[in-house]
Amino acid sequence: MTQEELQELETLREEKRARLQRERAEAVLKESGVPADFAPLLAGADDEDTDRRTGVFCAAYQKAITDGVRERLPQQPPQMTPPSAPPRPRRGVQRLR
Repeated sequence: MTQEELQELETLREEKRARLQRERAEAVLKESGVPADFAPLLAGADDEDTDRRTGVFCAAYQKAITDGVRERLPQQPPQMTPPSAPPRPRRGVQRLR
């Protein structure tokens, strides 16, 4: 093989490795309920690195979502207040008993 062919082979291997790691990250993200759009950012050099990155990201993502929801919810539940005035009597014709 020539030097050019070896370089092309190495490039193809690198592209395949990157694709496999991206697919692995997508699978983990989908399983965790996180958008798979983040997979290219989390693909690592090997399986262990990709798993570590996606695990850390998923935990941080879920924490951010939970904190955001808690921030928007009221701290105390709403209180029921009794009506301020007695109900008004009905007007009009009433049925005789």
